[in-house]
Amino acid sequence: MKWQLMISLRYLFEKREERFISVATLISALGIAVGVAALIVTMGVVNGFNREIEEKILNVNPHIIIASDRASVDHEDIKRKISQIEGVLETADFLDGQALINVDEKVAGVLIRGIHPNPKRRLIKIDSYLAAGTTGLKGNGAIVGSELAGNFRLKVGDRINILSPLAGSSEEFKVNGIFNSGRYDYDLNLVFLNIEEAKKLLGKDNIVSGVGLKVAEVFKVDSIKYKILSVIRPPYRVVTWKEIDRNLFSALKLEKIVLFLVVALIIFVACFNIISTLIMTVMEKAKDIGILKAIGVTRLGLMLIFLLEGLYISIIGIIIGSGLGLGLCYLQYNYKLVKLPPDIYYIYSVPIQVRVPDTMIIIAAAFILGLLATVYPSLHAARLNPVDALRYE
Repeated sequence: MKWQLMISLRYLFEKREERFISVATLISALGIAVGVAALIVTMGVVNGFNREIEEKILNVNPHIIIASDRASVDHEDIKRKISQIEGVLETADFLDGQALINVDEKVAGVLIRGIHPNPKRRLIKIDSYLAAGTTGLKGNGAIVGSELAGNFRLKVGDRINILSPLAGSSEEFKVNGIFNSGRYDYDLNLVFLNIEEAKKLLGKDNIVSGVGLKVAEVFKVDSIKYKILSVIRPPYRVVTWKEIDRNLFSALKLEKIVLFLVVALIIFVACFNIISTLIMTVMEKAKDIGILKAIGVTRLGLMLIFLLEGLYISIIGIIIGSGLGLGLCYLQYNYKLVKLPPDIYYIYSVPIQVRVPDTMIIIAAAFILGLLATVYPSLHAARLNPVDALRYE
């Protein structure tokens, strides 16, 4: 195969009698490069937005929630059963309930979530989204979302009245903090209270809605869920953070696949350029092919020459495209070149996350498409009759 490498390299880099072939070769390599770079950047942006959504869910919810359709949860029994499960780091009780918030005769429905008043004892990172005030919940303190605060024109220190229709009670709370998670539904509907105060408001003394769990590896919650289900029986249900917004993640996964296929069409079109370039090269080198066949070179040997030439074009394009795509991702990640309006997206720039598996899939797809593009021209060269090739020489 050594001489095939030498001849294919010579055909690729030698000065052509037809300059058009050289230009077509350059365009083919650049087409592959643009396609690979576009795919890397596109997948990086999609992964970046996925990461933003995952962080928002993880910072506002426990990694795993054990709850029941019944009115109460035996949290002490649950904690005892799961205490020996490997991978579970911490547990914390929480209480959810529907309520009404009343400020200056304006009323809206909200979801009350009672959590531990000490931030170190919580399984959520609401402090990372704190826009104003503190996350302390001692006494009758409350933390409200930015959208809810905007609707009621609330500021830190203001007083709000929260009513529980089911319990028939109401209490006044002080706004200790305002959070901005970037999720409109969270920021509009969620109010955090001290769990003890939430029990009084909702009329659920010594009752909790469920137990939240913190695990060692957040992306392996499914395996821990199965372990929990082996010791926790109905009516309890186990929900992971991935299942909280299952429909959203399914939509994002489908979007990622569709974007990959659409942008990959750039590489597909570039492969047609490789086919046309190699066919023109075969026509230009008909005399050489005839001589090689006349001296006994096999069809496979001739196929390898043009197959290698096509692969060189693809590899050059892949190297340039990978460097360009990763370089653009690096610049966006470190220097935030592409900005976003924070009042609409709640983030200041386009997020980027380059994942090695995605990059390897892109490179492999470009390589395979480039390889397939060489098949027809190589077969055409192998089938060339040496008598016809040398007849007029």
